[in-house]
Formats: sequence, structure tokens, C-alpha cells
Amino acid sequence: MSPEECDGLVGDLEERFNNLVPRIGQRLASIWYTKQVVTSLLPLCMAAFRRLGSSGIVSVVTLVLWLVGMGAVADELKQVFNRRYRKRR
Repeated sequence: MSPEECDGLVGDLEERFNNLVPRIGQRLASIWYTKQVVTSLLPLCMAAFRRLGSSGIVSVVTLVLWLVGMGAVADELKQVFNRRYRKRR
């Protein structure tokens, strides 16, 4: 991804985040933003692996470890959100 494309992606995410805050609040908008960033990382990493020409086995192992870590982070975010949201009800 070129620097210009990266700036555009970040700018779009920031704009949508800022539009969401008044409607759904800071916390939910932050969760939305985090989800968007995390789901964007996989395709960007895959493109970087292809562009760099890393050895296949290292790329696959790295990707699998990253996915396992992202799954754990996603589960933790979901648990934190559920605990905090349910406390307010």
C-alpha cells in the first residue's frame, strides 16, 4: 500500500469514527474502529508477504500465529464489551 493509499484509509476510518461518536458513543465507536483496523490487517499483511517474497513456510507460520493472537484479542474485546455493556443495563 502506498503512503497516499494508507493516508486515505486512515482518513476514511477517522471520518467514519467521528461520525459514529455522536450516534453510538465513544466506547462503541472505538470498538467499531478497532474491528475495522484488525480486519484490515490480514489483507495488508498478505499483500506485504507477497511483495517481500518471504519464504512460504515462514509466511504461513507467521500468519497462523498472528491469526491465533487476533482471535484471542477479539475474544477478549468481546468479553470486555459484554461485561461493561451489561453492567449499564
